[in-house]
Amino acid sequence: MHRCDISHIQKYTFSIMVVLYKYFLFVVFVSYLLNVSSKKYNPVNTYFHRVHPNGTVVDQHNPITRLKFNFQSLQHSEHINPEVFLKASPSIVANGGNVTLSWAGVKSPNAGDAVVFYCPADAKPSHYLDYYHVTSSPTWEQGFGDFQLLKVFNMRYRH
Repeated sequence: MHRCDISHIQKYTFSIMVVLYKYFLFVVFVSYLLNVSSKKYNPVNTYFHRVHPNGTVVDQHNPITRLKFNFQSLQHSEHINPEVFLKASPSIVANGGNVTLSWAGVKSPNAGDAVVFYCPADAKPSHYLDYYHVTSSPTWEQGFGDFQLLKVFNMRYRH
């Protein structure tokens, strides 16, 4: 009886299967990379839904539009100027209603100044919800101004 040695065929078949498996993994990996890089990024609106002068959304996660804080904590009362005030009107507003923020009494306004919205009020400086640069008010250089029709929502916080 004649015996046929098929061990070389088995080795050859196994080698082909390994090559095909590696090729499959390579195709899956490349497809993943192409899909990840081709996904469109959608900017996330800021709390006040601000837009750039060209009409595009101000993205709250873009490091370029985030405020950079480089000051000492203003928690101490000796840093607070009693002549400066910030007022929201009307004083009572429905959830989702609009308010006007007014400020005055700033002796040396700076183009880098901003009115920043926090909740809770004692949050870390970098944990703000949104802000407006004072330069968006035409009277900012005189040390006063306002932002009109800011939509606010009930964000109750237990102290």
